[in-house]
Amino acid sequence: MCPNCLNLKLFVQEVAQKLIQSPILADELGNAVNPLDAHFRSLGLSSMDPVPARSDEFATLQSYVKDTHGIIG
Repeated sequence: MCPNCLNLKLFVQEVAQKLIQSPILADELGNAVNPLDAHFRSLGLSSMDPVPARSDEFATLQSYVKDTHGIIG
């Protein structure tokens, strides 16, 4: 297995664990809201577009994740 693949799996596991441990969020009507949806709504965005993997922006984000989480090699 490649080193980056292991790092990615560990990162995904960390995210999954945090989602499982998150409290159940509710909307204004009391209906359960998916934590990912709640986090997206908190950004105040109406949509998100993928960042091309070969872009400078992607490299900056990848560097940030590596520096703050130490996961992506």
